[in-house]
Amino acid sequence: MGEEEEGVGTDTLNTGDQWSVQGITIREMENAVKVLLLGMGEDISREGLVDTPRRVVSMFLELTEGLRCEAPKITSFDRGSTDQMVVVADIAYTSLCEHHLAPFMGHVHIGYIPGECLAGLSKFGRVVEYYSKRPQIQEQLTSQIADHCMNQLKPRAIIVVVEGHHQCMSMRGIKKENHKTMTSAIRGPIAQGEFFRLLAVARGNSNL
Repeated sequence: MGEEEEGVGTDTLNTGDQWSVQGITIREMENAVKVLLLGMGEDISREGLVDTPRRVVSMFLELTEGLRCEAPKITSFDRGSTDQMVVVADIAYTSLCEHHLAPFMGHVHIGYIPGECLAGLSKFGRVVEYYSKRPQIQEQLTSQIADHCMNQLKPRAIIVVVEGHHQCMSMRGIKKENHKTMTSAIRGPIAQGEFFRLLAVARGNSNL
Protein backbone atom coordinates (compact mmCIF):
# COMPACT_ATOMS: atom_id res chain seq x y z
CA MET A 1 0.00 0.00 0.00
CA GLY A 2 1.23 3.48 -0.81
CA GLU A 3 1.56 6.34 1.62
CA GLU A 4 -1.59 7.94 0.22
CA GLU A 5 -3.52 5.22 2.09
CA GLU A 6 -2.21 6.32 5.50
CA GLY A 7 -4.76 6.95 8.21
CA VAL A 8 -5.97 10.17 9.76
CA GLY A 9 -3.29 12.20 11.46
CA THR A 10 -0.31 11.32 9.25
CA ASP A 11 0.45 14.96 8.46
CA THR A 12 0.46 15.81 12.15
CA LEU A 13 3.12 13.17 12.79
CA ASN A 14 5.60 14.98 10.58
CA THR A 15 6.24 17.43 13.43
CA GLY A 16 8.24 14.80 15.32
CA ASP A 17 9.45 16.34 18.57
CA GLN A 18 6.95 19.21 18.38
CA TRP A 19 3.79 17.15 18.94
CA SER A 20 3.13 14.83 21.84
CA VAL A 21 0.51 12.58 23.40
CA GLN A 22 0.38 12.78 27.20
CA GLY A 23 3.90 14.15 27.21
CA ILE A 24 5.33 11.43 24.96
CA THR A 25 6.54 12.86 21.67
CA ILE A 26 5.88 11.28 18.31
CA ARG A 27 9.62 10.82 17.88
CA GLU A 28 9.81 8.87 21.14
CA MET A 29 6.98 6.61 20.01
CA GLU A 30 8.70 6.06 16.66
CA ASN A 31 11.94 5.16 18.48
CA ALA A 32 10.02 2.61 20.54
CA VAL A 33 8.83 0.95 17.32
CA LYS A 34 12.43 0.91 16.07
CA VAL A 35 13.54 -0.87 19.25
CA LEU A 36 10.77 -3.44 18.78
CA LEU A 37 11.83 -4.07 15.18
CA LEU A 38 15.48 -4.38 16.20
CA GLY A 39 14.52 -6.83 18.95
CA MET A 40 12.71 -8.93 16.34
CA GLY A 41 15.96 -9.16 14.38
CA GLU A 42 15.07 -6.69 11.64
CA ASP A 43 17.31 -4.23 9.82
CA ILE A 44 15.52 -0.89 10.33
CA SER A 45 17.68 0.78 7.68
CA ARG A 46 16.37 -1.34 4.81
CA GLU A 47 14.07 0.42 2.35
CA GLY A 48 10.85 -1.33 3.32
CA LEU A 49 11.18 -0.36 7.00
CA VAL A 50 12.49 3.20 6.83
CA ASP A 51 9.03 4.75 7.21
CA THR A 52 7.49 1.91 9.19
CA PRO A 53 7.88 3.51 12.66
CA ARG A 54 5.97 6.61 11.49
CA ARG A 55 3.27 4.49 9.89
CA VAL A 56 2.87 2.31 12.98
CA VAL A 57 2.53 5.31 15.29
CA SER A 58 0.00 6.89 12.93
CA MET A 59 -1.99 3.66 12.82
CA PHE A 60 -2.09 3.19 16.58
CA LEU A 61 -3.09 6.79 17.18
CA GLU A 62 -5.96 6.34 14.75
CA LEU A 63 -7.04 3.04 16.31
CA THR A 64 -7.01 4.54 19.82
CA GLU A 65 -8.51 7.98 19.16
CA GLY A 66 -11.37 7.20 21.54
CA LEU A 67 -8.90 7.72 24.39
CA ARG A 68 -8.38 11.34 23.41
CA CYS A 69 -11.86 12.64 22.54
CA GLU A 70 -14.99 13.49 24.47
CA ALA A 71 -17.71 10.91 25.00
CA PRO A 72 -20.48 11.42 22.42
CA LYS A 73 -23.86 12.78 23.44
CA ILE A 74 -26.92 10.99 22.14
CA THR A 75 -29.31 13.53 20.69
CA SER A 76 -32.96 12.67 21.18
CA PHE A 77 -36.43 13.94 20.37
CA ASP A 78 -39.92 13.39 21.78
CA ARG A 79 -41.21 9.97 20.87
CA GLY A 80 -44.91 10.81 20.62
CA SER A 81 -46.93 7.61 20.49
CA THR A 82 -44.01 5.40 19.44
CA ASP A 83 -43.41 2.57 21.88
CA GLN A 84 -42.25 -0.33 19.70
CA MET A 85 -38.77 -1.79 19.88
CA VAL A 86 -36.13 -0.01 17.79
CA VAL A 87 -33.28 -2.16 16.47
CA VAL A 88 -30.08 -0.86 14.87
CA ALA A 89 -28.15 -3.79 13.36
CA ASP A 90 -24.68 -4.39 11.99
CA ILE A 91 -22.77 -1.37 13.28
CA ALA A 92 -19.24 -2.29 12.19
CA TYR A 93 -16.33 -1.75 14.56
CA THR A 94 -12.61 -2.45 14.88
CA SER A 95 -10.82 -2.47 18.20
CA LEU A 96 -7.55 -3.64 19.77
CA CYS A 97 -7.24 -6.55 22.17
CA GLU A 98 -5.70 -5.01 25.29
CA HIS A 99 -3.71 -8.18 25.97
CA HIS A 100 -1.82 -8.37 22.66
CA LEU A 101 -2.71 -5.13 20.80
CA ALA A 102 -3.97 -7.35 18.00
CA PRO A 103 -7.16 -6.21 16.26
CA PHE A 104 -10.58 -7.68 16.80
CA MET A 105 -13.57 -6.63 14.76
CA GLY A 106 -17.18 -7.40 14.03
CA HIS A 107 -20.61 -5.86 14.44
CA VAL A 108 -22.69 -4.34 17.21
CA HIS A 109 -26.48 -4.74 17.35
CA ILE A 110 -28.58 -2.49 19.58
CA GLY A 111 -32.25 -2.76 20.45
CA TYR A 112 -34.14 -0.49 22.82
CA ILE A 113 -37.62 0.29 24.08
CA PRO A 114 -38.00 4.10 24.08
CA GLY A 115 -38.72 5.98 27.25
CA GLU A 116 -39.71 9.59 26.75
CA CYS A 117 -37.40 10.08 23.76
CA LEU A 118 -36.17 8.49 20.57
CA ALA A 119 -32.48 8.59 19.69
CA GLY A 120 -30.84 10.07 16.64
CA LEU A 121 -29.79 6.75 15.08
CA SER A 122 -26.35 7.87 13.88
CA LYS A 123 -25.37 8.52 17.49
CA PHE A 124 -25.27 4.80 18.19
CA GLY A 125 -22.47 4.51 15.64
CA ARG A 126 -20.56 7.29 17.38
CA VAL A 127 -20.91 5.54 20.74
CA VAL A 128 -19.56 2.32 19.24
CA GLU A 129 -16.61 4.19 17.71
CA TYR A 130 -15.81 5.98 20.97
CA TYR A 131 -15.55 2.83 23.07
CA SER A 132 -14.00 0.57 20.43
CA LYS A 133 -11.17 2.96 19.51
CA ARG A 134 -8.93 1.97 22.44
CA PRO A 135 -7.25 -1.14 23.86
CA GLN A 136 -10.26 -3.10 24.98
CA ILE A 137 -11.87 -6.46 25.65
CA GLN A 138 -15.13 -7.38 23.98
CA GLU A 139 -16.98 -8.08 27.22
CA GLN A 140 -16.23 -4.62 28.56
CA LEU A 141 -16.99 -2.96 25.22
CA THR A 142 -20.47 -4.49 25.27
CA SER A 143 -21.25 -3.23 28.77
CA GLN A 144 -19.84 0.24 28.10
CA ILE A 145 -22.06 0.73 25.05
CA ALA A 146 -25.14 -0.43 26.95
CA ASP A 147 -24.43 1.73 30.00
CA HIS A 148 -23.65 4.83 27.94
CA CYS A 149 -26.87 4.51 25.92
CA MET A 150 -28.88 3.77 29.05
CA ASN A 151 -27.52 6.79 30.92
CA GLN A 152 -27.87 9.23 28.03
CA LEU A 153 -31.08 8.11 26.37
CA LYS A 154 -32.86 6.73 29.45
CA PRO A 155 -34.89 4.12 27.56
CA ARG A 156 -37.18 1.69 29.33
CA ALA A 157 -34.81 -1.12 28.36
CA ILE A 158 -31.88 -1.80 26.06
CA ILE A 159 -30.01 -4.82 24.73
CA VAL A 160 -26.57 -4.70 23.12
CA VAL A 161 -25.13 -7.72 21.32
CA VAL A 162 -21.56 -7.67 20.04
CA GLU A 163 -19.99 -10.24 17.75
CA GLY A 164 -16.25 -10.29 17.29
CA HIS A 165 -13.48 -12.05 15.43
CA HIS A 166 -10.23 -11.87 17.40
CA GLN A 167 -6.90 -11.90 15.57
CA CYS A 168 -5.09 -12.79 18.81
CA MET A 169 -6.92 -16.12 18.62
CA SER A 170 -6.66 -16.74 14.87
CA MET A 171 -3.08 -15.49 14.26
CA ARG A 172 -1.30 -16.80 17.35
CA GLY A 173 -1.67 -19.26 20.20
CA ILE A 174 -4.32 -21.84 19.33
CA LYS A 175 -4.68 -20.36 15.80
CA LYS A 176 -8.37 -21.06 15.24
CA GLU A 177 -9.48 -19.03 12.23
CA ASN A 178 -13.21 -19.72 12.00
CA HIS A 179 -14.41 -18.52 15.36
CA LYS A 180 -16.83 -15.86 16.52
CA THR A 181 -17.24 -14.47 20.04
CA MET A 182 -20.69 -13.26 21.08
CA THR A 183 -21.39 -11.04 24.08
CA SER A 184 -24.53 -9.31 25.30
CA ALA A 185 -25.57 -6.70 27.85
CA ILE A 186 -29.18 -6.16 28.89
CA ARG A 187 -30.46 -3.25 30.91
CA GLY A 188 -34.10 -3.37 31.92
CA PRO A 189 -36.95 -5.72 30.89
CA ILE A 190 -36.86 -6.36 27.17
CA ALA A 191 -38.34 -9.01 24.88
CA GLN A 192 -35.21 -10.79 23.71
CA GLY A 193 -37.21 -12.99 21.33
CA GLU A 194 -38.52 -9.94 19.47
CA PHE A 195 -35.05 -8.41 19.34
CA PHE A 196 -33.47 -11.50 17.79
CA ARG A 197 -36.40 -11.90 15.37
CA LEU A 198 -35.99 -8.33 14.12
CA LEU A 199 -32.22 -8.79 14.01
CA ALA A 200 -32.64 -11.90 11.85
CA VAL A 201 -34.92 -9.99 9.49
CA ALA A 202 -32.42 -7.12 9.27
CA ARG A 203 -29.68 -9.60 8.37
CA GLY A 204 -31.80 -11.34 5.76
CA ASN A 205 -32.12 -14.59 7.72
CA SER A 206 -35.88 -14.57 8.23
CA ASN A 207 -39.16 -13.00 7.21
CA LEU A 208 -41.66 -10.98 9.22
